[in-house]
Amino acid sequence: MHSSHFCASRRNRAAAATKRADKLTQAILAKAFRGERVPTEAELARREGRTYEPAFELLARIRSARENSTPSVTFPKRRSTTSNNHRAISAAQAAQEGAEETTKVNGRGTKNDV
Repeated sequence: MHSSHFCASRRNRAAAATKRADKLTQAILAKAFRGERVPTEAELARREGRTYEPAFELLARIRSARENSTPSVTFPKRRSTTSNNHRAISAAQAAQEGAEETTKVNGRGTKNDV
């Protein structure tokens, strides 16, 4: 009987320790998401005496700069794949028609053999 009581006691202690560990993990994650686990960039900047620009201010500044300036680089419009395919087909047709004309001239395939 003594060993079964000992085992039950160990199981209970293990279960309690697991619950405490789960709660601790949740508490650590909650603090991390709130930014309480490590100093934030703003806090570090204040400690070091430097300026800090929050992300929303940086994005607003970038948007404003884009709206107030003209692009310095322009890219040509991309041709559609369809027009490139038509161009290739037209070139192949022209080559084929040229070959047919050569054959019509002398029946052997060269214009110079007349």
